[in-house]
Amino acid sequence: MDNREFAPVGFIDMQALLDDAWSDYKATSPVGIDLTAEASVRSLIANRLMRAAEKGERDRSVLKAVALNGL
Repeated sequence: MDNREFAPVGFIDMQALLDDAWSDYKATSPVGIDLTAEASVRSLIANRLMRAAEKGERDRSVLKAVALNGL
């Protein structure tokens, strides 16, 4: 059950943000990425999102920009 009513102020749905960032990456990435490379890039994006969020960033557009920087 996904109940956001009790989520803290500034709550960020990291899964939705990761999916959104991944969609943006896939739209600009070369066709034919293998599964190992895909897993590696998804992990990199997730780690960047988590680090930025842990440092206090809450703006979704900034988080996504940080995650996709250089990719």
